[in-house]
Amino acid sequence: MKGKWKYYLWMMTFLMAWLPCTYVNAESTDHPLQSMEIKKTNVEVGDVLKLQATLQEDYFDKPVGYIKAEFISPSGNVKKHAFLSVDKESALWTGNYQVEEFIENGEWKLTSLTVGYRMNGPADYNSWSVKYDQIGNYSFTVENNETEDLASPTIQDVSIIKDQERLQASDSVRIEAKVSDDLSGVVHVAAIYMGKTITMSKEESTGKYVGTFDVRASTRVGLYSFEEMIAIDKIGNKTTIDNSTLDLDFEVIESPKSKLVLSEAESYLGWYNYGFHYTIGEIYYLSIGYNLPTDMEELSTIGKKVERNNLQVGDLVFFDYEGQSKVAMYIGDNQVIHRTKSNVVGIDNINNGTYWGQRYVEGRRILDMPNYLMDEEVENMRSGTYPIYYDGNENGVDFVNEVLTNALGYDQADTIEEQAELGESIERERILSGDLVFMGIKETNQLTHVGIHTGWHGGDYIYIPTVESDNRITTKSIDDPNWPRGVEFIKAKRLKYVPGSTANDTEEFGHPLTKTADNYVGTPYQYGGDSDGGFDSSGFVQYIFNEALGFELPRTVSEQAGIGQSVAKQDLQEGDLVFFSKDEDSGLTHVAIYAGDDKIIHPTVSRGVIVGEMEGSSYWGPRYTEARRVEDQPELGSTFTHPLTQEAETHVGTPYEYGGDNGESFDSSGFVQYVFNEALDFDMPRTVSGQADIGQSVAKENLQEGDLVFFSKDEDSGLTHVAIYAGDDQIIHPTVSQGVVVGEMEGNSYWGPRYTEARRVEDQPELGSAFTHPLTQSAETHLGTPYEYGGDNGESFDSSGFVKYVFNEALGLELPRTVSKQANLGQAIAKEDLQQGDLVFFSKDEDSGLTHVAIYAGDDQIIHPTVSKGVVVGEMEGNSYWGPRYTEARRVEDQPELGAKFTHPLTQAAETHLGTPYEYGGDNGGAFDSSGFVQYLFSEALGLELPRTVSEQAGLGQSVEKEDLQEGDLVFFSKDEDSGVTHVAIYAGNDQIIHPTVSQGVVVGEMEGSSYWGPRYTEARRVGDQPELGSAFTHPLTQAAETHVGMPYEYGGDNGEAFDSSGFVQYVFNEALGLELPRTVSEQANLGQFVAKEDLQEGDLVFFSKDEDSGVTHVAIYAGDDQIIHPTVSQGVVVGEMESSSYWGPRYTEARRVE
Repeated sequence: MKGKWKYYLWMMTFLMAWLPCTYVNAESTDHPLQSMEIKKTNVEVGDVLKLQATLQEDYFDKPVGYIKAEFISPSGNVKKHAFLSVDKESALWTGNYQVEEFIENGEWKLTSLTVGYRMNGPADYNSWSVKYDQIGNYSFTVENNETEDLASPTIQDVSIIKDQERLQASDSVRIEAKVSDDLSGVVHVAAIYMGKTITMSKEESTGKYVGTFDVRASTRVGLYSFEEMIAIDKIGNKTTIDNSTLDLDFEVIESPKSKLVLSEAESYLGWYNYGFHYTIGEIYYLSIGYNLPTDMEELSTIGKKVERNNLQVGDLVFFDYEGQSKVAMYIGDNQVIHRTKSNVVGIDNINNGTYWGQRYVEGRRILDMPNYLMDEEVENMRSGTYPIYYDGNENGVDFVNEVLTNALGYDQADTIEEQAELGESIERERILSGDLVFMGIKETNQLTHVGIHTGWHGGDYIYIPTVESDNRITTKSIDDPNWPRGVEFIKAKRLKYVPGSTANDTEEFGHPLTKTADNYVGTPYQYGGDSDGGFDSSGFVQYIFNEALGFELPRTVSEQAGIGQSVAKQDLQEGDLVFFSKDEDSGLTHVAIYAGDDKIIHPTVSRGVIVGEMEGSSYWGPRYTEARRVEDQPELGSTFTHPLTQEAETHVGTPYEYGGDNGESFDSSGFVQYVFNEALDFDMPRTVSGQADIGQSVAKENLQEGDLVFFSKDEDSGLTHVAIYAGDDQIIHPTVSQGVVVGEMEGNSYWGPRYTEARRVEDQPELGSAFTHPLTQSAETHLGTPYEYGGDNGESFDSSGFVKYVFNEALGLELPRTVSKQANLGQAIAKEDLQQGDLVFFSKDEDSGLTHVAIYAGDDQIIHPTVSKGVVVGEMEGNSYWGPRYTEARRVEDQPELGAKFTHPLTQAAETHLGTPYEYGGDNGGAFDSSGFVQYLFSEALGLELPRTVSEQAGLGQSVEKEDLQEGDLVFFSKDEDSGVTHVAIYAGNDQIIHPTVSQGVVVGEMEGSSYWGPRYTEARRVGDQPELGSAFTHPLTQAAETHVGMPYEYGGDNGEAFDSSGFVQYVFNEALGLELPRTVSEQANLGQFVAKEDLQEGDLVFFSKDEDSGVTHVAIYAGDDQIIHPTVSQGVVVGEMESSSYWGPRYTEARRVE
């Protein structure tokens, strides 16, 4: 990236004046503490550590919202923190930390102090924080912690998922690992790459620890080598795995400019903004070094105008907003990033008819403007890429000529007079980086010196070799007094277009093909791409010919080289096609459109579509092979001559889907099976390995159109992919990213090395009856039936529901409903003795119970429902997912003995509600959440009145050990070790529970045998009598709020008949306390005093945000015991959970106490 020094120098003054005095994570030996006291320094588990502090008066010139004190363990592996809030009358800051179980014995030292305002609020002018790492000797000592956790955490199943094999800006890397600790729990997981730490957090949906690395414009290019992964538990035990056992490296490569500016722009989303034309300047400078004008009128004149339908990522888009010009940056898909109407950087649509679409004025393209290319070239020369000496020539002419040649390929201006004729004149106050600046004697109009402007806004400086610098390239002010006598500024010129036969041509290209192709400069490269979302070379040519001339061209490089007439290199004209090969032995691999003057327009892997040199390029020049001129619509015969390839071609573009074989989506073997049936009426086996066993073997050099070619991931794995050979090194097959494509085999860097073998199938293979057992014959009739958790009715299935249904349908046998119970039936079977009709069972991992069952169908095939495809026939051992998860098998030949289903009034009543949908807040029989379901059933079955929330229900009756559970007991679940109880179910015996789930409504399912609910089990209670229910709320605000439960939600509602969140708070405060509060959430968030989450009391206001980058958007009244009262869109005013809610918990931002 270009040096940022120019940017920082001119922006510093502007930022100091524009922004408040904010500091983020600054380190200092000075600190604001006047005093600090730890009330009790020797503590045990369960003790409360009390901290008091005062700040130096007038140390900060802005409000302080919180203090965060962070302590580090004796081992240095674990940190704990406490938040301090202030009593405004005494100015005393206080906070608590309760010593937890498993804490490490010994001295815990204060390692840092952070002072700030609005810890989790929006990134606006009120948000700030300062971190101090040297604040004196403060500590506490943990004693007598007898809880031992000698075992370190375990790290398993580490993997890396990359957006692309070689990453560019806006791509990301995801590191995953399964980390567990049997006793104290995991507190920190991180992956270390060359000193860079990627912190990993637990993902609830998978149970894995996940960390991401986002590639930005500023990210260093190169290989990122994995060093180690660490995991630390609560007591400080540490596990480390290094790179000797794992291959987790990733590579970042140079990004096209469009991706760099897009990545930089995305980093501004959510920030408050009052001048996006300044932000545009930051984005372009920090990402690609472009120095844009700060004046809006001048900004609207740079670059070249682009038609609305040809906008590309990085283009500037201008709007008429209430009579003023407004600028945005185009990011693709008819969307722009800009300052929205709420003064926050965001994304809006500009389709016709939308708010911004109606205000669209024009688009302008500035990427690869000649003046910026010249500025980049100077930076290269200054960094040592090129010679920087100009002996005997200090007037800058040779220097400028070299820049023009290297940056623009223009070498016909080797005198100062010729250089002065280039481009258009620019007023001195409008000069940008890369513009030509001419000095001379004004009286005689004699030009004496030429330089290239630096673009630095702190003064008018140009790059030029000088005598003072020994003819090195240096910077010199236009107003420098040391210019030769009489020499002063004469004029400045800007090259808006690459010079051609006429320096000021307003059009660079004259042929319809090159004019059209020029509109797509910057469009990214994509293998198989033939749309404006991404191109490969032949897809680009096909697209441009169709758009510019209406010609239909074939799709591949080799086919395009067979049309039109041959042209000698010396006779090339604009619009001709030029072809390239990797080397003498390979066929044609790339095509470009010739643009005259040794220029070609084509997509490259690293930069997307560019205008570049052909002969003058060290890469493309030696690879040139031939050229063709296409002036008429070519006669296109059938691309392919074999029935298989002809049929396969009709499916090009059909998407990839694992298990797809129906014409709407395909995997590789499903595609081959489908095409053989359509073209030849052959029935083929369904799997890659099955297809590799038919026909006859064919050597690679003898391949013919229609042969099957097979590929493997590596030398040690079996066959994993099959394609249909189409001649001339082409194959037709579905790929994950592009669907069905025609692509190269040997010439492809991915498929070429993975080629394994080939087969020729000319006759219908002898396929016996697919299935002979009544169970597999019945199961086959349900292929395609969708997967649904709890499904067992013939219209949808989960795995145990499918097995139960098929056994009943085929054999009249009644089987139990769950996987774990089905695994107890019949007799155990060794894997090598499997027969058609046996049941095979699978587990997620070694530590979990059985989670899935399938019916064995012979020849390594199983029939079972999968989440994505429904009921399928697939491989078992040959499948990379199911093979490693195989656990055991059973053979069931007789009716098993099944006991009675339910005997308790609660479970009998609960059973009648199976299928009732889930709804947050539901408790009326029409829909339920978990605690509403329990409350309803106890009233319906036993006439008992129970409290409404999970946490309250967990306080009823008597505690029951898991091994003593009986039908009708209540069982409770938590999301994780740190959260409270979040879900309740009714135990139904035999490891079954009845409860409402979000996706299925009320179901009967497994508890311990469930990979989701089993690990989340927390406790159980037995409720036999009517519990004593006291008053729910004690604070005037919550008592008043409770009277409005059920009132509908309405945006803007604040009148007692309907509410939004801030209207509700305003109304309740006035009704209960006679206090007048402001009307908006953001205003209410500035009232009263800050309250830490652990200090919340009934009646406090709690605030929520949509995400980390947005401001507060919702407010509720805290009601104690993790309950909040607030209006929701779907339920109106409700009493619900906060931390335990999967929606509101992660969105919590801050709390305030208004007294």
